[in-house]
Amino acid sequence: DVSFMRYEALVDAPFEEASTVLRPEVFFHPLRAEFDPSIADLSVLKEFAPGDCLVKFRMRQTKHLQKSLSLIGTATGHHSKRPELGTNIARVAVRRDFPEPGCFAFCNVPCDASRMMLVEDSGLVKARTGYVKPAEDPGKSWVIEIHRLQRVPSWVTALLPDTHRFKTEWVSAYKKS
Repeated sequence: DVSFMRYEALVDAPFEEASTVLRPEVFFHPLRAEFDPSIADLSVLKEFAPGDCLVKFRMRQTKHLQKSLSLIGTATGHHSKRPELGTNIARVAVRRDFPEPGCFAFCNVPCDASRMMLVEDSGLVKARTGYVKPAEDPGKSWVIEIHRLQRVPSWVTALLPDTHRFKTEWVSAYKKS
């Protein structure tokens, strides 16, 4: 069973600012760990081109993450008492004027560290994509993300924590830092 979860978040940032914040060189900057409670540490391992990077990060066990993992693990039968929060590696890329002029798309694909190959799923990290577009209010932007979920019943996605709120809080925290 494969399903997709799409969510939209209206963030308190003009399009150009949101475009900058979500670039991998900024999003995975080591100083993010100082204001983002979900991140233990992170860095850019290699920059292939501007907006195209191999990144490394380690997440913290937060209530938001714990609830998401509990719901998904219970529904799929794949759960453990303490999920692995080790170091994750992913390739993250952004492209301007895609899927249409005036937007920009992003893609986050996990990397199997032992083989240095891109994979669709690496433990906690799943491949995802999305795009950012200007909102009618010039001081705001829409962030639309699509996640592929495997063996997760549709009723579980309705119970997942409010990811929209997390996105808007992260952008606000970044702007204050």
